[in-house]
Amino acid sequence: MRDLAVATKTRGIAPLVAWALVSSLACDSTPPEGEEVIPDSTFQVAPDLAPRLDAIDGLDGGAPRPLGAMRDDTGQIAEFVLNELLISADDEAKVEALVNRYGGSILGSITLDDAPDLYLVRVEPEAADLGRLTEDLKTLVPDAQNDLEFSSQEGIDLFAAAVEAGMDPGMDASLNFVMVPSGFSDRTTAEADVTSASDSTYDPNAFEWPYMNKDSAQDIGVGEAWRLLEASGRISNRVKIAIVDGGFQRNHPDFPESREMAGGGEWNREHPWECTGGMPCPWHGTKVTQAAMAAPNNNAGVAGPAGPVAELMAAQIPGDVFGYFRFLSTIVFDAIVSGPRVLNNSSGSAIPAVPGALLRATLGPILLLIERHPARPLRFSSAGNDGKDIDKMRCIFRGRICWERTLFIPCELRGTLCVGGMDWDSTARHPDSNYGSKTDPNSVDIYGPYVIWGGPTPDQPLVRKIGGTSYSSPFVAGVAALVWAANPSLGPGEVWDIIRETAHVGGVGVDGYERRINAYAAVRAALEPDADTPVVTLTGSAAAPLNREWSVVATVSDFDGVTCPPVYCPLTFDPAPTRTTGNVAFYTFDTAGLKTITVQTETLFEHSASASITVDVVNDPPEVHISQPTADAIFFMGQAVQLLASASDPNEGPGPGPGPVPCRWTSSVAGDAAFPLTGCSGEVTFSTLGTRTLTVTATDPEGQEASASVSIRIDPPPSDLPPELMLGAVTPDPAYN
Repeated sequence: MRDLAVATKTRGIAPLVAWALVSSLACDSTPPEGEEVIPDSTFQVAPDLAPRLDAIDGLDGGAPRPLGAMRDDTGQIAEFVLNELLISADDEAKVEALVNRYGGSILGSITLDDAPDLYLVRVEPEAADLGRLTEDLKTLVPDAQNDLEFSSQEGIDLFAAAVEAGMDPGMDASLNFVMVPSGFSDRTTAEADVTSASDSTYDPNAFEWPYMNKDSAQDIGVGEAWRLLEASGRISNRVKIAIVDGGFQRNHPDFPESREMAGGGEWNREHPWECTGGMPCPWHGTKVTQAAMAAPNNNAGVAGPAGPVAELMAAQIPGDVFGYFRFLSTIVFDAIVSGPRVLNNSSGSAIPAVPGALLRATLGPILLLIERHPARPLRFSSAGNDGKDIDKMRCIFRGRICWERTLFIPCELRGTLCVGGMDWDSTARHPDSNYGSKTDPNSVDIYGPYVIWGGPTPDQPLVRKIGGTSYSSPFVAGVAALVWAANPSLGPGEVWDIIRETAHVGGVGVDGYERRINAYAAVRAALEPDADTPVVTLTGSAAAPLNREWSVVATVSDFDGVTCPPVYCPLTFDPAPTRTTGNVAFYTFDTAGLKTITVQTETLFEHSASASITVDVVNDPPEVHISQPTADAIFFMGQAVQLLASASDPNEGPGPGPGPVPCRWTSSVAGDAAFPLTGCSGEVTFSTLGTRTLTVTATDPEGQEASASVSIRIDPPPSDLPPELMLGAVTPDPAYN
């Protein structure tokens, strides 16, 4: 993310634009006295050079605008609107004078307090004084040189007009460059079932993707970041993300329900530009949106980091610098309440050093004003897919004077975070991703995944691997949305500080400032101040019946009293229960006495806590009931008497009980030979007369006894005994339990 340094204009001389024109290496800013000065820049028409498109959309629905192209001595091509200038001026009269000189008109302006207005001016540049071009450039950009080729003489004339305008002490001027998509449409080598994918390695579980999971090579941890948000109760927070692109499919099932089109664009309109490498990418905006915020767990295709929290602002603007900054200033200054908190632009342009210096000076005031505004969105941009060092220097005089060859926009503009790409399942830079070689933050700021699962889109119905920093950038932007959902009170600078400080460092494989996105650590850091040590509360009855199921409920409160479910605050019981259901543990104790249950938990933030509960395990005595003989029954000596009893214990047998326990009959008359009798049923005769008490005793395995008694009388036998009526065995009666 680049800072802007612009010297104040003095004595009617235009600004000396200092945007890393002097190398951070040990280069002198000026040649030694008496040595040759920096050569003049040169300009010529190249018949083989042409823009990729003849024209782009008109401003506010106007006529299409023709394009031109320039090429530097390294072969780097930048395209621009062929008859427009960007003018930064604090006096509209000067702009009108310029318009009159070139027979043009003011097409639009961006007016902000405390900054010069930014105008878009249409001109007929033939009136430019080409004889002054070289000398004027030495004044405006004294520390850099370019040999530039243009697609037409009109392009050279337009550049000369910009330089001439910039010589006015009250104005800065630049060409109106255009930005093209920086993604490869198809790097072909439950989100969707495997049959819906073009690659057999596709796994419908997004938690398993190497750029979404934790502890893999890239160790980004998006899935775990989602879990942190859900555990903290923040997953319902919504964050609006602006995707500045083209080719948005309106009813795509992976888009968030809350979606709007801004910037005067249209849904279901294909992107007019080819992507890097000359490949068609009609639905580039759809894929970029998916990379940032595709909804997870909907069986529709893919998933993006911000899927659970995002609202979409799709912005399809013409693609030129003025259109981009008009949109940006509108959402910052005119729509503070409904404006997005995150913005992604996966298009860009690489501009040669000298015209890049003019552009940077022209945009400097508005960039500075936006950067100071508290409602500005956090802006991300793709580094590009040419495998180039965006910090590459050109040095002369044996390295004593150096300047940066190319300005990559918007990546190297103030306030923009530049995102490079890592290869599939690797921390190494993808060979096609641009990178930075400087050892300070003024380079590629951070790296995200270059290759991701993409689709489906109208032109590609199957899920497949797609690649480009076009997808690295929105992926990182989606992580920023997760951080904002975790803590909505953060400012844009604070969100970036968290992302930067929690990022993995190194491993990209270039000698520079290498940070790799770490979604899990970033979201955790945003939530950490609210992640209190948990409190475990145990709820259960003070007594538990022996051999019967007893339960205890463990409740974990975290995040300022919010209940944390076991999926996020797992529970460990000691001793281990016989079974658990959620946060309820069930025990069956086989010995009586006091038992202590201890529960431990650890939150997703690795904060731990424990609690204990003591329960008294109680063994209840058996229940005994005599059915036969009945109380005070009269029998005759020698008559068969049936004994029927039932004995049960609430703590014996399978649950819920009761279960039977053994019986033992005794008689109060010692001479009754049939006693003691084991068993709950039997048949006895008595050989002596008189009253006796029969007692049934039941003893459970723990030694608890219970008994029941009945008194009977034995009389002398009559001459003719009555018939005997015998009953079967008696099942224990629950009524006596």
